[in-house]
Amino acid sequence: MGGSAAHAARLVQGDVGSGKTAIALLPSSKTVESGCQGALMAPTEILARQHYDGLRVLLTPLGIRVGFLQGGSQEGAYGGAVCSRRT
Repeated sequence: MGGSAAHAARLVQGDVGSGKTAIALLPSSKTVESGCQGALMAPTEILARQHYDGLRVLLTPLGIRVGFLQGGSQEGAYGGAVCSRRT
């Protein structure tokens, strides 16, 4: 499937502590390895920051840059970690 320009949007669902973040990181790391950006989104700002902090510690030594994006609405804030290769 290499070289496909199709976007892959997936929702990973499961109980707390079931490994959803680890599962989501696998295809994201392949995306970054291919020279594109990968993103993990979270429904709350607190969870998004936790993901960002953990991914930064894990991925920075591997040469992957991790950034934090935040959005918000009247219902509350949300966010995500964006990963890309260092240039």
